[in-house]
Amino acid sequence: MPVTRSRRTGFGKVGRAVRLGGYCLAAIVAGGCSWATHAAEPTTLPTGATLSPRRVGPFMQRVAEHRALPPGLPPRFVPQRVWIGNEGLVHVGDGQAAFRLADGRFTTAAAMPPPRDGGENLVGVAPEAVVRQVARRRDGTVAAATSAGLFERDADGPWRRLAPVDSTGLVWAASDVRGVAYDSHDRLVVVVPAGIARRGDAGWEFFTGGEGLPVSDFSGAAAAADGTVWFGTGHGLVEWSGDAFRYRQGPRWLPGDVVHDLAVTSAGDVVVATDGGIGWIAARPTTLAAKARHYEAVIEESIARTEHGFVATAALDVPGDAATARRTDDDNDGLWTAMYGAAQCFAYAHDRSADAKRRADRAFRALAFLQNVTQTGTPAFRPGQCFPATAPIRTSASRNATARFATPTRTGSRWNRAGRRRQMAAGGGRPTPVPTNSTATTSSSRCITSTSPPRPKRNGRSALPWPD
Repeated sequence: MPVTRSRRTGFGKVGRAVRLGGYCLAAIVAGGCSWATHAAEPTTLPTGATLSPRRVGPFMQRVAEHRALPPGLPPRFVPQRVWIGNEGLVHVGDGQAAFRLADGRFTTAAAMPPPRDGGENLVGVAPEAVVRQVARRRDGTVAAATSAGLFERDADGPWRRLAPVDSTGLVWAASDVRGVAYDSHDRLVVVVPAGIARRGDAGWEFFTGGEGLPVSDFSGAAAAADGTVWFGTGHGLVEWSGDAFRYRQGPRWLPGDVVHDLAVTSAGDVVVATDGGIGWIAARPTTLAAKARHYEAVIEESIARTEHGFVATAALDVPGDAATARRTDDDNDGLWTAMYGAAQCFAYAHDRSADAKRRADRAFRALAFLQNVTQTGTPAFRPGQCFPATAPIRTSASRNATARFATPTRTGSRWNRAGRRRQMAAGGGRPTPVPTNSTATTSSSRCITSTSPPRPKRNGRSALPWPD
């Protein structure tokens, strides 16, 4: 079915847009789409033109697994090195003990980590240099990243210095080379504080922040069999496909941001030694349908709130652990729930899923509830009443011994007093008092007093005397 893009709703015109409380929810009617259309389609399509479906199929999904590591490591183990042993097993070490992962658990290993210089001797070309990383190509060529520059040798040849020069005349890798690797296409990849240099058949290429590199405080590099190159930094991991950079930083991806060492397994997983423990970012095959089911389960179990199933943000007591989510209301409940409902409409249009229809119906009823409560409820909202936009929050007792005022509230009494003054000046009267025997709570509310004159208009919009 031809699909165009709605200027009003931003949703594809696969049905009728229903507007509730300032938010739009696409209600799918007869017909529907069997495939998702391109995300970046034009605003309008030429007459007779259609969008071709995009078949995604299985793809690799990065998953952080450092919160569910196999057993066997000492408590609070912080590694300094990670490496792949001769038998293909992951090894980790902290300078005092080493462990290897086999049969689903870590056990003590006799092997110590290989030296960072890889057993290479560069005394003849750089006697004072600190060798930071060594990489070997399949044909036996060896490259070394050192504090004194970049060096390379053939399988049985002498060391020679490499000094790539970019188009501006800047010499890269003259000193302070942080890491080196050969990618799956046998291209030499070098990292220095200025960025990344890569040598291919056509010569050297250079990549900096201008090409999307997020950070360049490098500590090493590791190449994967699929062509990806990973870079450790003092501020997380950088994943580079050769065409795009992806930044893996923070508790979502790593237990610590300072990367001491990294290694890539034959399955494409990257194992990381950080200042907060072992990081493990796995590569897992999945599909869009499976990924959608995962997030729908998370929403149902940890986010959907009240019998209406409002969808909003949820704070996590433990980063990355959805089981620790704290469900709270939000003044954007309507927006997020509408977007969620629209997504379920598209899901239903795709495969007529009964679960998608149920979730779309629930989202629609939630939006209708917001509309009814604020505009058509019984009794209707009247001037002089205060309707809380968010959950009640505790405030200090008012200095007035006979009344507490339901006024806009932020931390700090000066803002509260200023809010009361603005309301009184605009309305010519005092906000509706809350009896002193009520609970000492108030809300982030907009209070319309019974003595307030009609709101003045500014450029066709209401000019509120207090913050929106």
